[in-house]
Amino acid sequence: MKLIYKITIPVIAILIFIIAIIGFFIRQQLKNSFIKEEFLRINETVNKKVKEKLLSENFSNPEDLASREKFKIFSEDIKTPGTVRFSIWSADKKILFSSIKSLIGLNFPKHRDVSRALEEKKSFFEEKKEDENEPKETEIGDFLDIYIPININGQIMGVVEIHDVLDAVLNPITTQINNIILALGIGGAFIFIAIFIIFQIFIKNPIKILEKGSEAIGKENFDFKIAYKSNDELGKFIGDFDNMRLKLKTSLLNIRNEYERFKTLISSMDDGVLLIDSSFKIALINQKGEKLLEIKTADAVEKKISDVFFVYQGSKKIEEEKRPAAIVLKTGKPMEISLKDDYYFETKAGKRLPVVLTAAPFKDEAGRITGAIIVFRDNEEEKKIDETKSSFISVASHQLRTPLTTMRWYTEMIESEDAGPLNEDQKNFVGQIYAGILKLNETINMLLSLARIEGGRIKNEMTSLNLSDVTNNIVKNLSPLIKNKNHKVNFIEPPKELANALADLTMLEQVITNLLSNAINYTRTDGAIEIKIEKDPATENTLIYSVKDNGIGIPKEQQKNIFEKFFRADNAVTEIPEGNGLGLALIKKLVELWEGKIWFESEEGKGATFYFTISLA
Repeated sequence: MKLIYKITIPVIAILIFIIAIIGFFIRQQLKNSFIKEEFLRINETVNKKVKEKLLSENFSNPEDLASREKFKIFSEDIKTPGTVRFSIWSADKKILFSSIKSLIGLNFPKHRDVSRALEEKKSFFEEKKEDENEPKETEIGDFLDIYIPININGQIMGVVEIHDVLDAVLNPITTQINNIILALGIGGAFIFIAIFIIFQIFIKNPIKILEKGSEAIGKENFDFKIAYKSNDELGKFIGDFDNMRLKLKTSLLNIRNEYERFKTLISSMDDGVLLIDSSFKIALINQKGEKLLEIKTADAVEKKISDVFFVYQGSKKIEEEKRPAAIVLKTGKPMEISLKDDYYFETKAGKRLPVVLTAAPFKDEAGRITGAIIVFRDNEEEKKIDETKSSFISVASHQLRTPLTTMRWYTEMIESEDAGPLNEDQKNFVGQIYAGILKLNETINMLLSLARIEGGRIKNEMTSLNLSDVTNNIVKNLSPLIKNKNHKVNFIEPPKELANALADLTMLEQVITNLLSNAINYTRTDGAIEIKIEKDPATENTLIYSVKDNGIGIPKEQQKNIFEKFFRADNAVTEIPEGNGLGLALIKKLVELWEGKIWFESEEGKGATFYFTISLA
């Protein structure tokens, strides 16, 4: 429905309602006024006739024919054209005379209105639908009943009852009422026409102008000029609308210019760029992104990213809700994927692309997340370099093991004096050489383990293991080191239902041994170590294994690098200079191999707690 009708129809309906109320009120006032005048006229006439003593002698012998004739003459003077019944009642509520002959002589002792007139000694009238106390009349319609007490020489001798048809009573003023109603109707019609014309001139035309302006703006025609000048509120509103049009034109032009600059910047980037909205649909892809993903803009825009490419971590396909884009849109926090995360994009054509990427959210002024930007690059060269590095480490480690084994055998023979006796200094020197060979051998073994894990050449043979038994055996094996530093090791054994886990025994022993060895090495004499196994509150089938110490801790600014190969914190290098920085890198790879998580909490000088998760058997 058009706005003009939405406004005018309710206004006209309200006016009709008001005019109807006014008409009803005027009609009611005229009717009440006329009825009252008619009642006063009849009352005055009756009292006048009574004063003229026309009735006094009739009450002495009311059944006499002469008396009844006088009653009849009296009634003729009082009756109106609408009178359907005229009755004269005695003080004992007997009908002495009536225009309906069958009622004469009847007695109605319980007649309510006659009783009221006799008791109150006052005249009154009532409008009625029908006579409640006497037989039903043949006439249909509303009635006016008038009751006038007959006062003769100060004594109430009876009551005059007049039963009139109301329409007949009102007939003299009916034409007047109809004329007033007609006048109101004609006046209302003129008002309606005037209102409609006013709406057409002062509201509909401006609304049409606004409609045209809105349509033009909707079609991005911001040069549409609104030709309407007025100093009233509507004119001011249209003027504000036109100012808004000009500001919108300027803002849109600025946005387009910024967007073009942004597109130029994105297109010139040497990395692939994807802009996505909150429903994961691609809004923009740059030239580099098209090239890397082997897709054209027309085939990518408005498509969900899951319809354009898949995401893998290693050989495992990542579910849509766990992809970087989904995590960024959900958390509103930026996310980086580096070389070590081993991410791949796989196109619909089957091309597999190793990538590093950064994803960040877009937010509006209210802080709501409206989309995200993903910047990614082909990581194939870096991947090859990393694989070459791992291959080199593996080959070099293998090549070093043979001469080291030979050196170890000969050193053991010299130390056992198989080649002849040694003096004390010679024994000391040989001991240092032997310790260095063992340390180098340990480093080579760790490098080989890392190379096997990264190359996917290690088997994960899962079996049900009792964590309490495994832990107690490792503590027993390390007891010489524990006693040497006088450490107190407190193993809080889990309840029976939490004691068994699914793991590879060799891997699990390596992880626990490394964590416990680190706790012993970096906790000073007389320190305390706590081992604990508890259920992960976040999942149903996961255990959390923790090793806590009160040792030197890890400096806050170096904690982010703690799991990197060959990295050692400054205070760790000072405490034990001969470490290799491979232990934590190795155990992180092992834990992730069985799809667990590893993390830590630490404060420098106050110790550290390392945690890892493992599946409950």
